Amino acid sequence: LLLSYLWYWSLLPRWPTGKKTSLIAFSLSLAYVLFGEFHQSVLPSRTGSPWDLLIDGAGAFFMQGIIWLRLRWEETQARASIINERAWRGL
Repeated sequence: LLLSYLWYWSLLPRWPTGKKTSLIAFSLSLAYVLFGEFHQSVLPSRTGSPWDLLIDGAGAFFMQGIIWLRLRWEETQARASIINERAWRGL
């Protein structure tokens, strides 16, 4: 969850569109999880688990969903503000 959130905010200055940034952040988080599970499967004292991959991927997806909902809410608020301003001016 946290890694996905941090990826999003670190990539935002480069790709200011929220959807593209969200997709890239999710992909990077998933790649990190895959690498971590592969690394655990190579170590003799650890085992890699597909369940860990699924849980971590779901957490990254959930975080990007929260970010997406927040972006939609901000867009709606911006549109409502413009509509209210036009109504106030009588346009």
